[in-house]
Amino acid sequence: MSTINSHHSLLINDIDHRQSAESEKKTTIAHQISPGSSVMEAIFEQQVQLSSQTETIEMMGLKIGEYYKQLKNTRSERSKNLLLQFIESQGKDGFNDLLKKNLSHHANSDLLLAQQILQTGFLLTQQGHNPLRRRQLSKQLADLMEQEGWEISLFGLLEFNDMPTENFSRLRRLFQQVIDDEEYSVINFFEKIKEWADRKRRIRVLLRAMAFELNSQPAPEKGRRLKIMIDRLKRLLLFLSLDERCEVMASCYGLEGDVLLSQILEITAQSWVFKDWLEERLDDAFNLENLQKRELIVDLTRLFKIMPDGCFTDDDHREQILEAFSSFEC
Repeated sequence: MSTINSHHSLLINDIDHRQSAESEKKTTIAHQISPGSSVMEAIFEQQVQLSSQTETIEMMGLKIGEYYKQLKNTRSERSKNLLLQFIESQGKDGFNDLLKKNLSHHANSDLLLAQQILQTGFLLTQQGHNPLRRRQLSKQLADLMEQEGWEISLFGLLEFNDMPTENFSRLRRLFQQVIDDEEYSVINFFEKIKEWADRKRRIRVLLRAMAFELNSQPAPEKGRRLKIMIDRLKRLLLFLSLDERCEVMASCYGLEGDVLLSQILEITAQSWVFKDWLEERLDDAFNLENLQKRELIVDLTRLFKIMPDGCFTDDDHREQILEAFSSFEC
C-alpha cells in the first residue's frame, strides 16, 4: 500500500513538473511573439527623446536666426546714425554747399543712389519736431542703405562728383575682395590698384568706405572683423606710402614714378631673384648711366630693407632679394 502511495506521489509530481515546464515554455513563446511592456516603453521613450531633440534643434535654429537678424538690425541702425552724424557735422550751410556741388542730374544709378541717401539723410536731420515725418524718412533711408555697396556710391560721389558706372563696379568688387579674401596677398593687391587712373582719389574712397564699415559693426562682430579691417586699411596706407616714395625717388633720376613702382612690384613678386635677371630688368626699364644705376641700386636696397614684412612671403624672400642687390656692389 505504501508502495502504491509513493508511486502515486511521484506521478503527481511528474505531472506538476510537466505542467510547470509547459507553462514556462508558453510564456517564453509569448515573449518571443509579442514585445513586452518594457520594450514598448523603451521605444516610446526613444520617440519622445527624438521629438524633444528635433524641437531643440528647431528652437536653436530660430534663436540663431533671431540673433543674426538682431545683429543686422543693430548694424543698420549704427550705420544710419553714423551717416546722420556725418551730415550734421557738415552744418546746414556746409551741406547746402555739398548739395550744390554734387546734386546735379545723373543717369548713373550709383550716383543717383548716393544723392537720394544724402538728401533723405539731410531731411531727416531737419525733422526734430515731427515724429511721424522722422519715422517715414528713417524708413526710406534704411531701405536705401539696404542696397549693396551704397558706401562706395556715397563716398565716390563725395570724392569725384561724377564717375562712370563701371568704375563704381570695380571699386565695389575690390572693396569686397580686400575685406573678405584673407588670402589676397599684399603684392597682388598693389598690382591691381596700381593700374587705376586717378588711383589716389579712389583709394581715399576705399579708405572712407572701409572706416565707415568698421565703425558700423556691432560689438559682437568687432573682434573678428577688427583685425581684418585694420589689416586692409594698413595695406591701403602702405600702398599710398610706397607710391609716394617711388615718385620722389624716380624724380631724382628723371624717371616715371609708375615705371619704378611697377619694377619694384615685379621684383617682389618673384619667388627667386638672380643678379643677371635683375640687371637685365633694370637696364630694360631704366636707361641710366653707370653712376646713376649704382645710386639707384643703393636706393632700392634701402627701400627693400624697410618694406613691411607683409610684402614678402617670408624673411628668406626679403634676404634673397637684398642679396641679389648686394651682388652689384662686389
